[in-house]
Amino acid sequence: MTNTTLESTDRAPNDSNPFKQTAAIIKPQTKFLLDDGEKCSKNYKYDGSTGNLSYHLVKHGIIPPLESGIISPMHTQSASNKNGQKEKELSTLRMMIARSYGYNKEKLKLLLKTAQSISLTTDLWSSRSKHGYLDLTATWINKNFEIMDVLLEISYFPTPHTAKAITEGIKNAMQKWEIENLVVSITTDNGANVVAAIRDLTPIKRLSCAAHTLQLVISKGLKVVENLVSRTKQLINFFSTQKQIERLIKVQKEIGYEEPLHLIQDISTR
Repeated sequence: MTNTTLESTDRAPNDSNPFKQTAAIIKPQTKFLLDDGEKCSKNYKYDGSTGNLSYHLVKHGIIPPLESGIISPMHTQSASNKNGQKEKELSTLRMMIARSYGYNKEKLKLLLKTAQSISLTTDLWSSRSKHGYLDLTATWINKNFEIMDVLLEISYFPTPHTAKAITEGIKNAMQKWEIENLVVSITTDNGANVVAAIRDLTPIKRLSCAAHTLQLVISKGLKVVENLVSRTKQLINFFSTQKQIERLIKVQKEIGYEEPLHLIQDISTR
């Protein structure tokens, strides 16, 4: 698959700032930079349609039709084929993501090997659908004294979330990324199962997450005003529906607030 980059061919007159030559948002007149450094000879006219983008890529040989997941406009589709075409496009997208993951995984492994030591951060959390996930982030300082911070993975983590299971999950991840001998510390929250899990990874040291530790202090301090906190939460819950939020904004505008204020949700770990 050919890698491409978009380069804007629009430039404001008398603009001497070189950083404005490449647009963060695709402009109406755009060219492609191919992976060999050559520029596509054709201008891509962007009008907001992804179909136009895909057709341009295929028409000028930047990617083949099968990779783009589209069919030339000369081959019209019947209504009965639309669902099949959409599924083909989804399959193509999955394939492209898989290729990209494999390519970048090897590049990241090479980058990790340049580190003399690595500090990991891990967290075990649940999605809205109540599925467990274990994430792992690597941090180190390179030879130019720049902080390198990369997310290694967010992997599905089934129950039970025991200390032994967490230990095995972290071990497997370190082996997968070939960093077992580079990790010197792991930063975690203060969950009993996580603390016990890192203890079994000796000689790796465990560091407590400063944010979670400070939150414990705040939680204990708020106990002296527990009744006030409870009433505040009830007030916030009252204004959690769209109808009440709209009424609150309307009243604020009536009394002269140019920018309506919004209630802050109570999230203990944030």
